Amino acid sequence: MNSPTARAGDHVSDPSNVLPRRRWWTAPRLRIAAAAAACVVGLALGPPGGWLVERVAFEGATETDVPSLRHLADLRNGTTMWGVDLDAVERGVERHPWVREAHARREWPDTVVVEIVEHHAAALLHDGGRLLVVSDEGRPFLPADARHLDLPHLTGFAGELGALHPDLPSLAVRQALWLVSELDERGLVLRDQISEISFSRSSGYRVHAGPAEIAFGLHDLPTQITRLAEIVAGGLSLSSPQSVDLGAPSVVLVRPLQSASSSGS
Repeated sequence: MNSPTARAGDHVSDPSNVLPRRRWWTAPRLRIAAAAAACVVGLALGPPGGWLVERVAFEGATETDVPSLRHLADLRNGTTMWGVDLDAVERGVERHPWVREAHARREWPDTVVVEIVEHHAAALLHDGGRLLVVSDEGRPFLPADARHLDLPHLTGFAGELGALHPDLPSLAVRQALWLVSELDERGLVLRDQISEISFSRSSGYRVHAGPAEIAFGLHDLPTQITRLAEIVAGGLSLSSPQSVDLGAPSVVLVRPLQSASSSGS
C-alpha cells in the first residue's frame, strides 16, 4: 500500500537530519578536565620530598661571600618552596654590609635565587680614629681593610661638621664624590690619580691629584669645573706641582708648589 502523498504546507520530520544536542561533558572534555585536576593536585601535593628547597643561588655577589649570604637568608633544611618567605629572605640578605639591595624569587622545582646589588666602594672616609669605606652614594658602610687603601681618602668631613648638623657630613661627602667623578669623566684628573680630598667648612674642597692641588669653593661646583676645563684647554698642566685655586668668583689663582725633592735639597 502506497504511503499518502504529502500535501503542500505539511511538515515532514526526517530523523536522519536531526543531530543530537552536544553536551560540554562529552568524553574528550571529561578526560581533559580530569587531567587538569590531576595536575593541580600534583602541584599541591608535590613529589615525595614535598617540593623542598634544594639549592639557594646568589647572583651578582662579588664582594660578598656565599656562606655569609646563606646564613643571612636563613633558609633552613626542610623548607618547602611554598613555605619560603621571599621578603624575609631579602631583608636577611640586606643585613650584609656589602649588600645594597636583594631580590629573591623561586625557580621551580627546587631553587631559590637571590639577586644581589652590592655597594660600589668609592672612597675612604676618615672619621675620628676610624677608616670607613664609602659607597658611590656617599654612605659609609664598612670598615676599611688593605684592599681599599688605593681609594681617595676623604678628610675633614666629620667632627665639628657633624656637630653643626647631622646631614652636613653626608652632603659634603656626596659633593666630594661628585668632584671625583666629574674630574675623571671630563678627562681633567683621572680617578686613580686622586689621593685625597680634604674639606673645610670655611674654604671648601682641596683635591690632591698627583703633584697638583686643586681648591674648589663651597658654591657652584659645576661652574668651577668648567673654568678648570677652560684653563686646562688653554695650556695649564695638572701633571706639574702647582696649586690651582678656583674658589674666587672671577679669577683663577695658579702658583707653583715646591716639589718634595726640591724641599729636601
